[in-house]
Amino acid sequence: MSSSPNSRSSSPAPSLVSFLSNSVIRTLQRLSSEVTGEDEFNSHRRDVQNSDKNHSYPRSNAPRAPPRQPSPYLPPALSSIILMSSSSNRSLLTEAIAEEIRLLIPARLQLHETWTLMYSLEEHGVSLSTLYQRLGKGAFVFVVRDTSDGIFGAFANESIQPSAGRYYGTGECFLWKASTLSSSSASSLSISNQFSSRTSDNIRFKAFPYSGVNDYMILCDRDFISFGGGDGHYGLWVDGNLDSGVSSTCLTFGNEPLSEEGDKFTILGVEVWRVGPPG
Repeated sequence: MSSSPNSRSSSPAPSLVSFLSNSVIRTLQRLSSEVTGEDEFNSHRRDVQNSDKNHSYPRSNAPRAPPRQPSPYLPPALSSIILMSSSSNRSLLTEAIAEEIRLLIPARLQLHETWTLMYSLEEHGVSLSTLYQRLGKGAFVFVVRDTSDGIFGAFANESIQPSAGRYYGTGECFLWKASTLSSSSASSLSISNQFSSRTSDNIRFKAFPYSGVNDYMILCDRDFISFGGGDGHYGLWVDGNLDSGVSSTCLTFGNEPLSEEGDKFTILGVEVWRVGPPG
């Protein structure tokens, strides 16, 4: 018996439908599995985060630095300055002025309680070469007294010596001046800045530290001694005969003229003190 054409063409239909149905089912199962896996992952991550929040981890046993406390140790108290001089005459530099200068010199030098008179115009004569020869190495305080009884000078962190036309010294150098106050002026004095003060001897002390504008600290020759400069003006200049000098506002220290006589002054006395015992 021969088969009809209709029976032959309808036989593959169930197989095609079954194949497509199975493919759709597998695709849906795969998608469902992926969604379920992602949900499980997110759920697990939330559980871990919540567990971290609620879990108390043990603290590290590593030692911790203690909190910083103010040091109970203070710098050593400074003893009063002793001015050592071989002369019985009253020196131009007094203990009160020396103590004011001491506050401004480097800390390493403040520990020296003995200051030594190395040169005095009155004791050693009018000779700049003698002054140079007597100083040696060290840090020095240069002191001038003018005919108006003004006392002023400079601190030099290096020895005062001829320098062959070259400036030397560092920003530790400064100029200073001291003046005696009348009783009325002393009672009404107000301190204008940190470099101006009144000592116990009714002395007004002013200092002029390094300005940083230039490095013209110290310049010495056989014919003069000078401290500070710039634009043709010296902070303090003393001639080789040690009888006259000049003091003007200079760039190095930004100072006012040190002498009440004006830019030019006449010298009555000169001293040079070494900060420390004799070298």
